[in-house]
Amino acid sequence: MKCLVCPRNATGNYYGAHTCEGCKGFFRRMLESGTEYNCNFGGKCEVTIRAACKACRFRQCLSVGMRKRRIPGRKAVNVLRKSFADNQEGIFALSVSRI
Repeated sequence: MKCLVCPRNATGNYYGAHTCEGCKGFFRRMLESGTEYNCNFGGKCEVTIRAACKACRFRQCLSVGMRKRRIPGRKAVNVLRKSFADNQEGIFALSVSRI
């Protein structure tokens, strides 16, 4: 399946739309930065793999259904990271104790 934002292959359903890793990261970074970009070409840029107009790429993300509410907040991400790290330490301790 193709990414709904750009011509690459989609790797999953991110933020409500089938997209590639690049578009997933771009969308997240755009929302986290809060920066607003304007298109210098009247909003008619073709979204390609590289060098796409950021304003048009973000507009395309929104038009295919990517939504901010699907992005976990920083607190939730930190809890997941801590849980993963704690779990990894436990697995490491188990594997060392078996040696």
